[in-house]
Amino acid sequence: MPRTEELETSRIIEFQVPLPVDVDAFQVGHRYTVAEVSKQETGGGEGVEIVVNEPAEANLSAAKPEQKCQYTHKVIYLATKVPAFIRMLAPSGSFEVHEWCWNAHPTIGTLYRNTNWKDAFFIEITTVNKPGNADIENVHNLTGQRLAKRELDKIDIVNDSIDPADYKEEYDPKKYDHGALNENWQESS
Repeated sequence: MPRTEELETSRIIEFQVPLPVDVDAFQVGHRYTVAEVSKQETGGGEGVEIVVNEPAEANLSAAKPEQKCQYTHKVIYLATKVPAFIRMLAPSGSFEVHEWCWNAHPTIGTLYRNTNWKDAFFIEITTVNKPGNADIENVHNLTGQRLAKRELDKIDIVNDSIDPADYKEEYDPKKYDHGALNENWQESS
């Protein structure tokens, strides 16, 4: 994944999300979820446009040379998600977010950027899927200032609170069809 220059104001946030499935099962679920969300959000001129979807090679970490991956470039159209008076004031293309993704499972590099903002604002995500229970101390092998700057957020999919507006019973892990999870699920997974 092409690295972007780290800005003084950048933040490094690591989310650790243990899941009750192995890494290969997660890959299948991840692909399904991405396709399903794209489908749900697309329609009426809005949603996700897949510009490129092809095999490629990328360097996703300093520790590994170029590796085979699936490269995608998508454009996410968000104008209808923004109040009309803001849309009227904003330049054309302001509510189009480009996503470039290099999926070399179990490592995925993703870059989000609005082309109007150029280099002033972007989100770079490096996802590392590892077996275990989020007990890896430094999964991204950060050093020095980057490690000191890192914020760590451990997410428990069963016990963390969720906003009632975001709750969907069909996605509740406590009601999972393949074995509901209890509050001690991480100890038994």
